[in-house]
Amino acid sequence: MAPGRQALVSVKYYANFRDLTAQTLNSIHKPKPTEAENVEGLPKGLVARNKKIAERLEKKKLEAKD
Repeated sequence: MAPGRQALVSVKYYANFRDLTAQTLNSIHKPKPTEAENVEGLPKGLVARNKKIAERLEKKKLEAKD
């Protein structure tokens, strides 16, 4: 298009755009877990932290401290 010419531009947006906040902007870029994934984004059955091992280590730390 040559300089000095005009063009009509139509912009469509969703109603959620008006409610845009920093939190919603961050949630847009964060991948949502699928049904086959847990909250951490790992496949079901895998966890980022094993609770039983963490409890055992905490117990050992307390025993060593005493």
